[in-house]
Amino acid sequence: MPALAAVISQQPQVVEIPVTRQDRFLIVASDGAFEGLRPQAIADIVDAAEHPQQGADRIIAEILRRGAPDNASVIVAKLPG
Repeated sequence: MPALAAVISQQPQVVEIPVTRQDRFLIVASDGAFEGLRPQAIADIVDAAEHPQQGADRIIAEILRRGAPDNASVIVAKLPG
């Protein structure tokens, strides 16, 4: 698999973002999720959900409905506040 070696990395992408009292959810998603949906669309789906699992399920369903070219993983956690 030499062609994949240049694309696959065991180094995670880590981003630190301050959490404010206005933040209601934490969304952790793979690149496959963001290749299929824009960040605002993902946020809108979670915001409309009744609970975090429903938000994650709806994101995956929408990615699959659109025929995403990559696999996708999504975790949604409700933040206190």
